Amino acid sequence: MRSWSKTRISAPPLSLDEKVRQGKAVRSAQLALTSTDAVRAFLNTHQKLLGGRPIDLAIESAAGLIRVEQFLEGQAEIERAGLLKYVHQPEANAPAQAMGEPR
Repeated sequence: MRSWSKTRISAPPLSLDEKVRQGKAVRSAQLALTSTDAVRAFLNTHQKLLGGRPIDLAIESAAGLIRVEQFLEGQAEIERAGLLKYVHQPEANAPAQAMGEPR
């Protein structure tokens, strides 16, 4: 019978502050992005505008966490601004239409 062993690279455990920043970065990404896969991809992929992987930057320092949060807020604002032009805004004087009726 063949035995498989996984080689793990040991990293020093995170301090309490680092764990808190990591959690805040994940939560910010969850609020800004649409899926778990998108959150994972964002946090673990080098972002040129941030100069590194967001999760590493957030864990490294409070300033890094702030940069990640601001980046996510900026991305969310851009998405909202881009989507707002596609949302139908009925005119104030237009009569309300019943659901299901064509416009």
